[in-house]
Amino acid sequence: MKYICTLSDFKYLPRGLALIDSLNKHNKDVYVFYLCMDQKTYDALTQKNIPNVEPIPVSEILQAYPDAFSNVIPSSVSLQVEKDTGESAVSNEFHYRMSSHFPDFILRNRKVDHVIYSDADIYFYQPLDSIYNDVGDKSFGVVEHRIEWTGCGVYNVGIIYMKNDSHTLDILTLWKYCVSTPKNEYEEVYGVCSDQKYLELVELKFKDHFAIIGDTTGHLAPWNLRYHMFTPDGKLVWKDVVQELVYFHFSNFIPNLTSMTYQLGPRHGVMDTRIPWLQEKCFEYLKSIKDNT
Repeated sequence: MKYICTLSDFKYLPRGLALIDSLNKHNKDVYVFYLCMDQKTYDALTQKNIPNVEPIPVSEILQAYPDAFSNVIPSSVSLQVEKDTGESAVSNEFHYRMSSHFPDFILRNRKVDHVIYSDADIYFYQPLDSIYNDVGDKSFGVVEHRIEWTGCGVYNVGIIYMKNDSHTLDILTLWKYCVSTPKNEYEEVYGVCSDQKYLELVELKFKDHFAIIGDTTGHLAPWNLRYHMFTPDGKLVWKDVVQELVYFHFSNFIPNLTSMTYQLGPRHGVMDTRIPWLQEKCFEYLKSIKDNT
């Protein structure tokens, strides 16, 4: 069984449901733990009763980690997102803390041998097999931003593989501490981008158990399109290696469900792509959001 965990509030539930649809389309053996950040999301998912999806109310996480969310101070990234989109900086920072606490909760409270954390705005176009292939026998696997500028970290929190072993639990203990402890001893260097840049600290301290997902897992996002080449037959080229597109991270994707048009990622300076097959992939995602709205 392939175990996934993700989270959203009700506003982003259509994207989370699109993620689930894409997982089910390409995998026969996937199970999703869905953290519901508000009651409406929990009620909606409970009513849908999707066989391989387990809705979990956020109250369970707050009860399990009572001290972790008592002092949520927005980072510069959260404040910038609030400025760009109007989304609450405190709310976003609260969500960012969940990327470490929710997988920790799953690994400690569910009988699973691993879990893959996925942001809810990711959409898969291939099976998950390449992720497991890239991780190999390592305990903890992350993806790169695939950009030159790394002010927000070399690695992206969007996809993280976590084996249920002592190394991963130690990693999550460190990561939870860092994101929930303002002015911690690592913050000056690694705390400049909410939860994300701390992944570099994880690599430094747990190098022997750390894997980079990407050798066979082609992935794109609005911020890294210009760092890739594209073939006419629907593949991407990263560092001279031709790859299948396994997933796209649709960060700041803005759909217009009336006209069935979209803005691909305006906060990242990308309104659309000129690659015809990639436009088809974006339209598939747009249609999935509409079907789940």
